[in-house]
Amino acid sequence: MDEIAEGELVFANVSFTYKTTTKGGFIRHHKKTIDEMVFSRQYVSTYPKLTHKTDSLVISKLNPSKDKNKVHLIYDVEVVGLDIIVRTGFINKRK
Repeated sequence: MDEIAEGELVFANVSFTYKTTTKGGFIRHHKKTIDEMVFSRQYVSTYPKLTHKTDSLVISKLNPSKDKNKVHLIYDVEVVGLDIIVRTGFINKRK
């Protein structure tokens, strides 16, 4: 797993683990790899664990049903693999 600095933007292959809850209340564990995506680490974050408050855009890409109303069912998201292809820059801190 490659290292990423605070506020850095990278073009990378990223592997995630996360949990979802089914209608019956069962918890399912998932592992998903997204190839060639733009990924960033926020200046104030809990990296490698991702939260809905700071990383909602990345978590929405993990949604298997593509239903915007079901994104909140994904939790305990963690980055387990990061293979950086290109380092593209840093996020503007003033925004």
